Amino acid sequence: MAKLYLFGIGGTGARVIRSLTMLLAAGVKCNATEIIPVLIDPDRENGDLRRTEKLLNKYCEIRRYQKEDKQTGEKKPALSFISSKDRLNAFFKMPILESDFGINEPKPGFVMPITIVNGDKQSFKSHIDYDNLSEETKALANMLFSQANLDLQLEFGFKGNPNIGSIVLNQFESKDSVLKKIFTSFQPNDRIFIVSSIFGGTGSSGFPLLLKTLRKNWAMDKNSELAFSENVRNACIGAVTVMPYFQISGGDSKTMVNSQTFISKTIAAMDYYHKDIIGKEKDQDTSSCLNYLYSIADYDHTKENERNEGGENQVNNAHFVELASALAICHFMNKNIVQNDSEKHITKKMRFGIDSQGETGEIIYSNLARDTLEALRKPLTQLWLFSRYIHEKGGSEFNGTPAGSLFESSFFSEDHGFYKIIKEFLKEFDNYLYEMEQTRSFVPYTSHKDEDIFLRIRGVGEKKKRFFAANETGWDLLITQLNKQREVLKGQYPEERFLEIFYRGTLNSMKERLTDW
Repeated sequence: MAKLYLFGIGGTGARVIRSLTMLLAAGVKCNATEIIPVLIDPDRENGDLRRTEKLLNKYCEIRRYQKEDKQTGEKKPALSFISSKDRLNAFFKMPILESDFGINEPKPGFVMPITIVNGDKQSFKSHIDYDNLSEETKALANMLFSQANLDLQLEFGFKGNPNIGSIVLNQFESKDSVLKKIFTSFQPNDRIFIVSSIFGGTGSSGFPLLLKTLRKNWAMDKNSELAFSENVRNACIGAVTVMPYFQISGGDSKTMVNSQTFISKTIAAMDYYHKDIIGKEKDQDTSSCLNYLYSIADYDHTKENERNEGGENQVNNAHFVELASALAICHFMNKNIVQNDSEKHITKKMRFGIDSQGETGEIIYSNLARDTLEALRKPLTQLWLFSRYIHEKGGSEFNGTPAGSLFESSFFSEDHGFYKIIKEFLKEFDNYLYEMEQTRSFVPYTSHKDEDIFLRIRGVGEKKKRFFAANETGWDLLITQLNKQREVLKGQYPEERFLEIFYRGTLNSMKERLTDW
């Protein structure tokens, strides 16, 4: 297996990585040793960016939770995630690592710093030092950029202007770029994946610039100190380019971020991509091309996102397109890729689709193609069952069962500790599912409080009773399966036992109840 260096560019990149984090928390298969996510957005206060950053930090907080050894007093990791016959748990199993961006960043993190000359709060005109340009260069700038472009304040990003983004993000190519720090440990078999939209400003400009830097610029510098540049240049690189999948409410033709321009921007960008980053022929210069390009779109734009052109208020509901894009990342890592020299950078194009949808436009598990269904349904439902138990039954009720009685009552504190962190993450997961109901209506679970918890899974019918078989359904069945795990990992830290019990309990109850799965 290999490491995955994952770049999420702009708001769409951040939202897709949010979806991936949910999938990894559920244990969806992604064949990597570890994932290094890097979020790229000049709008550091963007609500979508900040929300994803916080979620990644919460995921890492769970994985790195420490307990004090009662004998030595030394703090040690409470979760080992060692694969063995005794440890089946896949919740939060994938390691997610921060990047060290350099001496100007106080500690490793997930958001790559974007340098904007003269401070963050400035116009594009100031960024290019327009007032000090020669008259000839000013005339050229006036031809290339409108007055609105020149006056654009960069603190909230590029507002759908890839021509501006391509100038500001040229810093990728600098020898002093923070990319140098990110790739220091890059090995020959490691992979790179880039997530961006094609219809905005940051993603559509940042994606080709980043790819060009990785494939060409470092390697062309014969005096480069980047000893790993050859590994990066020859790496297997994939990308998902997200085409229009929502509209923005309000605005008019003069508004910088305007849904009416999404299609024209997509067509223009795709023409450029087709010429410069999609390898097609053996005799073509494919040295800067992708290996795999995933594309996805949603032309049902009946639901709109609220207009927020950057800043902390730009927080969009999760969308099924973002979930599907996250699955593309897993698909890329799960492929056994053997690159022949003759086809090394001839791009393989992948697309995502669903088999069907309901009359109201809703998507449930039965609408998904088999590969997607098998990758998603079981782990996502296990995490959903885990969340439903924690939020509807709670620690005090679990503590009253044979499995729960083995935990000290302080373990279930709402004020601090591992249980509190898990509960907070699962609340974010519930919110994530709810948001997708409001956009593309991915509704695999109902919200009604049917006592048979399994009947809340859309498309699941009553279980046929079998002669001499247990008649337990719903909560009773889940609790019985949880209690059967009370001896698991006896003597280990309670945090590790807690996840193992719920992973096995949800899995076994699904096997018992969902016979058609």
